[in-house]
Amino acid sequence: MKKGLELPVNMIIVIAIAVLVLVVVAAFFSGSFLTGTDTVKYQGAITSSCMSWRSAASPCSDSFLIKVGTDPSVAMSTACAKAYPNEASATLVCQRLCGCPGV
Repeated sequence: MKKGLELPVNMIIVIAIAVLVLVVVAAFFSGSFLTGTDTVKYQGAITSSCMSWRSAASPCSDSFLIKVGTDPSVAMSTACAKAYPNEASATLVCQRLCGCPGV
């Protein structure tokens, strides 16, 4: 390879890496990475609340309150919607995962 071609190829690689780093930093500060942590937090709260939810007076009702993080009273339907944002019926997904009767 000729020396005259090495500098432009190396420079293109350095510029590409710099642009990639800038995109990752911009995504981090815009909050794109934080949505996944919320989903995991809500999924964990649902999993730990499944037994209580099933044994409630009205089993697997949407109004059942659970503790999510520092918030002690989140409706199960709200937690399901945040845990499974891409599902049309997130509450049904939660009910199936928890093994609710009649689902």
